[in-house]
Amino acid sequence: ALLTYGSPLERLYGRWFPAYFGPGPLLGLHRSVHCWRNLWRATDPIGGPVRICADPDPSVDRGPLKDPLAYGRTTELPLPEPILGHSDYQADPAFADARADLLAELGPHVPRQAEARTQKGTSERSSG
Repeated sequence: ALLTYGSPLERLYGRWFPAYFGPGPLLGLHRSVHCWRNLWRATDPIGGPVRICADPDPSVDRGPLKDPLAYGRTTELPLPEPILGHSDYQADPAFADARADLLAELGPHVPRQAEARTQKGTSERSSG
């Protein structure tokens, strides 16, 4: 699985390096990865949608993320929420949702971490 966010693949790299990041290579990457999601914001001046062409599955790009995350002010939050642009994608709740969706799609193919083995009372050290 692949989760990209604030990605300049199509917007910047595809324009200047089409042999590596143009429509053909991006489509090839999409076909070689089991599942790929790209998160982007309309307020991001660097990243944007990947726009995989000629693929019937438009699942890489979903609509732009909400930015700012909330509108208006309250007595508890007197300042408006900042425009995030190209920053703090990992703090956005949509990031955790996209990550969970990708892990669910992978299902049993995801290797699980081994459980830590702890034994109380044994430190593996000699006291003598």
